[in-house]
Amino acid sequence: MRKLFGVVCCTFAFAAAAHAADCNDGIAAGAEGDYKKALAVLQPLAAGADDCAQFHLGLMYLLGEGVTQDKAVARELFEKSAAKGNRAAKVQLDKLLKK
Repeated sequence: MRKLFGVVCCTFAFAAAAHAADCNDGIAAGAEGDYKKALAVLQPLAAGADDCAQFHLGLMYLLGEGVTQDKAVARELFEKSAAKGNRAAKVQLDKLLKK
């Protein structure tokens, strides 16, 4: 039973690390100017409620990087991310609301 518990815990740890790497892959692609790849990585994660992906996709919409600039979409993504506790999303949302 203990071995099974250990295997389950390790599986969840690796799954969480792989999930984080996916968002990081999207961030890296965007930083390199490969917005097509960034969108391909971030959009499904954001749709799946990943706060990191929602925040970075929101930045893409805010800045018009690889997408048509759309502050309403950016705001929606920041709101979703901020609701999950993403501090950077809260900061961006505050900036948008003050304009």
